[in-house]
Amino acid sequence: MAIGSNRMLGGIGALLMVVSAVSPLFVLPQLINFYSTSTATASPFSSVLGLAGLAGIILFMVAMKGFAGDYKNSEIFNNAL
Repeated sequence: MAIGSNRMLGGIGALLMVVSAVSPLFVLPQLINFYSTSTATASPFSSVLGLAGLAGIILFMVAMKGFAGDYKNSEIFNNAL
């Protein structure tokens, strides 16, 4: 892959990881009020955020693997891993 596409994948992956980590801080109070009468089940929103974070990690690692191949330096991927 080209350096530009690796950069795009890495940026999207990092953005997904940040959104999945930060958004529950803003949404959690509304979810507590909404789900306070329900049993101890997780909200579907938290499942979506968890999957988005996992997809972000995978995209970021694919980008780091691409950078390591482009620059012919395996330390890039090994340090990211």
